[in-house]
Amino acid sequence: VQADDQNANALLVDVMLLNKAGFDQPFPDLLLSFSDMDGNVKASRIFKPEDYLGGELSGKKIMPSKQPIHLSLEIK
Repeated sequence: VQADDQNANALLVDVMLLNKAGFDQPFPDLLLSFSDMDGNVKASRIFKPEDYLGGELSGKKIMPSKQPIHLSLEIK
C-alpha cells in the first residue's frame, strides 16, 4: 500500500494472487480492510473480480492454476 502520486486522496494497493490449487477456478472476491494498531477495522471493502480485473484480464472469469496474477488497485 502506498500513496498515489497522481491523486492526493487515493492509495495504490499492489496485490499478488496465486491459485495454489491443481486446477483452474473462478477468480475470488477480495476483502481489503484497514485496521488501527489495536486491530479495530477502520475501513473495509469487498472487490468483485469485475472491480479488480483490468487490461488483458478484463472480463476473465477463471483464474489459472499456479500462475501469479499481479493487480494494482486505486482506492479513494
